Amino acid sequence: MSNPYGQTPSGGASGAGDEPGFSSYPQQSQSTPEAGAQQPYPGGYQQFPGGVDDDPTAGAPERPGAWMRFLAYFIDTIIVSAISLIIDYFLFGSQYSEWTDQLREATDAGTPAPGIPASILYGAGVVMYVVWFLYRAGMEAGVGGSLGRFITGQRVVTLEGGKVSFGASLIRNSWYLINGIVTLIPFVGLYVSLLVPIVVGVTIARSPLKQSFSDKWAKAQVVKK
Repeated sequence: MSNPYGQTPSGGASGAGDEPGFSSYPQQSQSTPEAGAQQPYPGGYQQFPGGVDDDPTAGAPERPGAWMRFLAYFIDTIIVSAISLIIDYFLFGSQYSEWTDQLREATDAGTPAPGIPASILYGAGVVMYVVWFLYRAGMEAGVGGSLGRFITGQRVVTLEGGKVSFGASLIRNSWYLINGIVTLIPFVGLYVSLLVPIVVGVTIARSPLKQSFSDKWAKAQVVKK
């Protein structure tokens, strides 16, 4: 039977007419890529150098800088100082009254004024540090941050974004204790202690995760809420 369409499967004509067969059209050669050849990205797009895929902090939470963290510290210092003064009044109030009486009498008599008793001086210092660590570590482990952090829109989390433990919070606040110990160095302790907050700020500014050296010890970080 003749082909009713005038073409044979091979593309030739089976009758009169000038209709071209399949073989008359130019055929596009196809080749398969050799094994091991690198293929482009889907859609024909190549990876853009320095793009989002090259950024290790892409998608990471926003972190406050050193100055915002200092503001939270300043607010917490006011709060801790107020609490400590109340506790000092109940613990050392009578000794303080006796010392002020002696100071007044020495001033009236023109004699050398007595120094503040060591029990008051060091006792108040111990109270300050105890209140600081209980306040900061307790609130960070309990609700994710101190009042200073909440006021400035910050919170403390682990590197994975979870809640820090009480022990980890004690470690990340250990710089405060280091600062107090340095203060006890004779003659230069007070001046050297001023360097500790500077070191904290510098390590925060230089860290990709805005971590201080004690944050790294505790494997914690401060992020914006």
